[in-house]
Amino acid sequence: MEVGETSFESIYKAVSEYRTAYPEKAVVYNGVRSAGHNWASFMAGGSLCDIPVTQEEFFHEVAGMESLSSISIEETQIGMGKMGTGYLIYVTGEEAVADLTHDPRDYYLYFINPETGTLKKEREELKGGVCHPIRTGDRHILWITKIPEY
Repeated sequence: MEVGETSFESIYKAVSEYRTAYPEKAVVYNGVRSAGHNWASFMAGGSLCDIPVTQEEFFHEVAGMESLSSISIEETQIGMGKMGTGYLIYVTGEEAVADLTHDPRDYYLYFINPETGTLKKEREELKGGVCHPIRTGDRHILWITKIPEY
């Protein structure tokens, strides 16, 4: 990573490259703090990331997720996930796509404010096997979590 390059994408790329090269090592990003930088490191597989989420179930779920380079669409979203468990997508534009065409499971969609970690109270249901366009309106984290089976 070059000095001065601190965009979300450059941090994500650098941490992801180190995670791939050294999968058994802790990868820690340390740099100028800005909104989203810790999320970039976290979603790329970084260690010890200071993200503002407090929901315990969130951390249990994302612990099994992996970085998904294929989820990046037109550089407006970067994600991690695991089929059958859930997905986490960082959206930099006003629209996103949750492509569940290869995942038959149904999910709940929550919006997370990247600066505060708070969840938007309303949730949406996403049907599996379908590609869902999502209007975010602003920079958000999309937490797509499996619907519990009762």
